Amino acid sequence: MYNVTAGEGILGVEIRPIPQDDIFKLKDEVEKYCSANNLEAKFSVMENGVACDPNNQALTMLKQAVKQASGGVEARIGKKLPGTSARFAPNGQAVVWGQSGLAPHAKDERHYIPSIEPYYKALNELAKLWK
Repeated sequence: MYNVTAGEGILGVEIRPIPQDDIFKLKDEVEKYCSANNLEAKFSVMENGVACDPNNQALTMLKQAVKQASGGVEARIGKKLPGTSARFAPNGQAVVWGQSGLAPHAKDERHYIPSIEPYYKALNELAKLWK
């Protein structure tokens, strides 16, 4: 088979904003670009960025709980590591953990249950510390 042309192409882009980003301005700019280039833009998930204060008492306790649940392994905090994305929370005080599954970060994402188990164990340890 030769000279096959696709009837449709889809490009997915995930943008992880920081608190200072204006996501609505970015959305407008993307829509303008798409319009000027005869492209269609669809946004399925769009949320402001937030950041968790490293001195947050709950975060300190959570890191201790992770260490207890993982048999003494220190919680890893840093760019692109599980447990470091802080989004989807009022006033930016939250931690979002990574997991494996289908359609990560999509509006219909699904999780592979065994990949969540370490986080569940850490939350149980956090509950013990929270008393």
